[in-house]
Amino acid sequence: FRIYENESLTNLLDIPNDLALAGQLVVYDNPKLLTCQADFVCNFISNTPNNALITNNLNGCDNVEQIIQLCINNIDENSKTPYNIYPNPANDLLTIDGLPKSIKVDFYSLNGELILSTYTNKTIDLSSLPNGNYTITFLNNNISIIKL
Repeated sequence: FRIYENESLTNLLDIPNDLALAGQLVVYDNPKLLTCQADFVCNFISNTPNNALITNNLNGCDNVEQIIQLCINNIDENSKTPYNIYPNPANDLLTIDGLPKSIKVDFYSLNGELILSTYTNKTIDLSSLPNGNYTITFLNNNISIIKL
């Protein structure tokens, strides 16, 4: 999926959130593009950050790291998920209440690197992770957590 050299594009929020992307996401040379943290972009980057090329747009939409940070900041955990995730910040164990079955949970660093991929129906051992901020993804939700 490519969005490039569009002189009048200012945001990606009007693109349908259920857009299924495969392959690469390329967004470049859009001189007025300021808002890229649309759901489909956040989901794509959280699942396949190495397949995104984003550059030469306005600040805030000029690279993958900027968009990841904006995606994390836009997450309203209470309205985005019916799950109870605690504690946050976490030390060694993270609990996710409300999962219907064992599901895959991926942990990403703030630069989009996959750090941990595991399956759980409730509790995840974080003792092997270094302290820091992480985004976790599961069941098409993105949630920001902190490991102390």
